[in-house]
Amino acid sequence: MGCTPSRTDFQPDAHSDLFRPPAPIPVTIGSSVGRSLQSNQVSVGFIFGGPASRKGSIIEELTGSFNFVSISVEDIVFQYLPTRLSGTGTQIKDIQEALRNDDGILNIDWILEMISSRIAVLMSQRFIIDIVPTVSSILKAEGFRARTQSRSLEQFEMKHKIAFAIDVTVKDEQSLTRLNGEANGKDDDSKKINPELNQMMRSADDIDRGKIEKRIAEYHTAAEPFISYFRKSNRLISMTLTTEAVPNLVNTTRETLLKLGFTITRKDDHVICFTTENSHDEIDFPYYKLKVVNASELSRPSADLVSFVIKYLK
Repeated sequence: MGCTPSRTDFQPDAHSDLFRPPAPIPVTIGSSVGRSLQSNQVSVGFIFGGPASRKGSIIEELTGSFNFVSISVEDIVFQYLPTRLSGTGTQIKDIQEALRNDDGILNIDWILEMISSRIAVLMSQRFIIDIVPTVSSILKAEGFRARTQSRSLEQFEMKHKIAFAIDVTVKDEQSLTRLNGEANGKDDDSKKINPELNQMMRSADDIDRGKIEKRIAEYHTAAEPFISYFRKSNRLISMTLTTEAVPNLVNTTRETLLKLGFTITRKDDHVICFTTENSHDEIDFPYYKLKVVNASELSRPSADLVSFVIKYLK
């Protein structure tokens, strides 16, 4: 007795929609970005994106593929602020408590000065700076409620010219933020820092649906003065993200950086897919950089097929 399929109308390409390219992400590059990159040996960029922006994926692509060094405001605050405060412990919870008790102890000038010092001692020529904090105790500091950040940024640029700023604008932020929370259980933008801070940030970033609107508003209040500075000088790289386009974010980031003249420092690994199907009309091979290899053309039937495939790829 054999087994037969419960459905007789099954089509081999029933899931072909999964292989179609994701929606495109519109990108606008400011007219001064290219000139700024050409005139400075060290490339310094800022990045902005709210709770649903997936900016963590962009930072990972910049650091992993283009050799950028990531600097976040959380790194700076939790590493250097204790030396500035007398009588405050070095534990993250102690620093966080101090920030809650006095929202005036943290100012943008000091943060940018510490970032400048970090850049000066690192042996790198590419930096991406995440200046708007995720941790609420930092975000609520008085310095992030200022209506303009021009003076502080101009002072920073006396030492380190800023070539560009990436701004990820999210359509329907509340819906995408909620989807991110349901899918991941946390904000996707958690930063790669010490374990204690990561644990605290995971707790801080748990998405309470009743607070989504407030959280988004706090981000925009803090980010807009910075973004406005780069917009006025035509150094803004704007990306517009939708739910359908999320899978295309990393690829769009890569294409944008290549268009600006950056080179990839990491070579992607090969991925080998085996199939017994003869028709693949629904797969966009150029987009996914796929190449069809007919195994029967590579070796004799008695030969080691895997060895021949690996040799072919090399």
